[in-house]
Amino acid sequence: MINLPKTMEDFDYFVESPFAIFEKRNFLDIKFYNELRDSFPAEDKMTKIESKGLKAALNNECPTFEKVLSNNKPWEIFYNYLNSKKIVFLFCNLIKKELDKIEERKKLKNFFFIKGGHAEYKRKLFTQIKKKITSQFYQNINLSFEFSIISNNCYIPPHADSTKSLLSWMLYFPDEGYKNSDQKKINELGTNFYKKKEDIKENFIDGWIKDKLLSEEDTISFKNNYELFYKTKFDENTLYGFIKNGRSWHDFSAFNLEKNFKRKSIN
Repeated sequence: MINLPKTMEDFDYFVESPFAIFEKRNFLDIKFYNELRDSFPAEDKMTKIESKGLKAALNNECPTFEKVLSNNKPWEIFYNYLNSKKIVFLFCNLIKKELDKIEERKKLKNFFFIKGGHAEYKRKLFTQIKKKITSQFYQNINLSFEFSIISNNCYIPPHADSTKSLLSWMLYFPDEGYKNSDQKKINELGTNFYKKKEDIKENFIDGWIKDKLLSEEDTISFKNNYELFYKTKFDENTLYGFIKNGRSWHDFSAFNLEKNFKRKSIN
């Protein structure tokens, strides 16, 4: 179902520093990708609105997530495919060499897959007990999955992702009619990645410790100390990803396009 290279170096784009970023075009069979795009959950299905930036989201920790998928066959198939030991370990094995380069990851135990989602480890006592037992000998890992919709004048402040995150990836779903809009502006709707400016001696904030969305005040200081070094395009059927470390800063800038335009993605 997915088109994934065997090594990081085989991706269409790969950079190691200041943190590993990669992209893979034609990630899915185009027919299936279009089925996913056509059936992307409506905005009224999103259950969470971020207080900073107003991103609307629905993730697999939410009690209504399974209900939404049960009425949406393409997404149910895709989610269940991803939320499996085979696929999660496929990604883990792919990034293992890069994880070994991160000081805070050097003591990771061998991985043990726990099926992710609200139904799996929030309601089932057996799964909770299993997690406690296996954590004594293994590093428990699971899939976090989120639908995201961002509207005009909304944004995502700079952040470095949670220390619980090993790997983050995004897949965008521009509406088929998006080409009727300003193409240049559409291309700008990707994710911004930052590195420390050369003349700045110290990191602004240790991204290993500070994993929350920055405040407006901190964002101003951040932009004075960091500069953009890579930006994804808002492309269809292209996988973009990065490996979490203490420098994996990124954000998404507010936009202003036609009234009903929505930036749709999964994370």
